Amino acid sequence: YDLAIADYTKAIQLNPDFADTYSNRGLLYYKEGDYVRAIQDYTKAIALKSDFAEAYKNRGEVWLHLGEWEKAKLDLTVAKAMGVNIINGFHNNYESIPDFEGKNNLRLPGDIAAMLTPPGV
Repeated sequence: YDLAIADYTKAIQLNPDFADTYSNRGLLYYKEGDYVRAIQDYTKAIALKSDFAEAYKNRGEVWLHLGEWEKAKLDLTVAKAMGVNIINGFHNNYESIPDFEGKNNLRLPGDIAAMLTPPGV
């Protein structure tokens, strides 16, 4: 990830107004567990492109890792309203709510767990 982050950082230096570059680098920071930098990059991507639904979803997932429940709920709700399937996105990384909670030593609030649970489960 370090080489890709360096490349995205260089791309940002060359074109600081391209939202996708911040979002892509944010995803790498997220995968590395650098949640603060991930939040910063997703926030910048959203500032540059206010309808960037995927950045809202990804930032919402990072907020989950930080236990920032209201911020997570807000971002996930915005992403969903923009047409993102937040349930599928979440389940690309985790098999279930208990899987997320076990891997991250967190307990999701019931309303957020319900948002991320497939219908009929």
